[in-house]
Amino acid sequence: MDSGREGQFRIIRVMGPHFSRHYADCGVLPMAQWWSENSDGEGQCYAVLPRPHPGSPGFGGLTVTLHPFPIDSGSGAETLYLCLRDEAQMASWRMLRWRGEVESPAFVCAGRIVLCERSDRRIAFFSFGGELRASFIPDRTIYEIRSEAPVLGVTFPSGMLSVQLASEAEALLAEIKVRWEPDEEGFSRLLARLDPLACYRGVLQSLHARFEHVAPLQDTLPPLSEIVHREREWLKETGRWPPDCPTIEELLSPIP
Repeated sequence: MDSGREGQFRIIRVMGPHFSRHYADCGVLPMAQWWSENSDGEGQCYAVLPRPHPGSPGFGGLTVTLHPFPIDSGSGAETLYLCLRDEAQMASWRMLRWRGEVESPAFVCAGRIVLCERSDRRIAFFSFGGELRASFIPDRTIYEIRSEAPVLGVTFPSGMLSVQLASEAEALLAEIKVRWEPDEEGFSRLLARLDPLACYRGVLQSLHARFEHVAPLQDTLPPLSEIVHREREWLKETGRWPPDCPTIEELLSPIP
């Protein structure tokens, strides 16, 4: 993979102004270089866990290795940004470093997971929630994130379908968060209690409903429409889709 490619990664939304709001807690990520998924030794910062099934848009989780600063190679990940449930039972953005203070296990809330290297290389994922466990060893800390819902790649070399699904999930959360204003704490508490698989199902159900009611969207985004349909069917076949599955709006919106 060409590590010299440079540029600015942005999500281009094509679903119209109704869907254009982005869940931008972490902002747009600059991508100075591509990361090698096959790197070895101290330069290796993360590894993805196997996909839940062959056609899944995401992974079963990921492991992230943070090193103390500096290390001989001059490379390695320095910080990990993600949203965790805090002691007040609220969703709280955290920046973890080597030997970062974090309870293990910790509940991961839905949102971006951003890994930053000292060379300013970054890679991002989107999680519907999960569990974080930390392993502290003398020269590094290994954080493992596992989830019942797929962890989606957001920056290259992730496929564009994964990026698109993550973008839509972030947009849905952003739309719901606006409805809670000015009670942002209420939204944060509810997000911190949301089961990862329920969150994923809710996003799929919301997107399915929009595709059903706005037919042109299926023509504009046929691959995304297909993956939503395929994931819903797979969850039904494996007994993880309830008879009356709520949308993400129904799960998170404030009671009027």
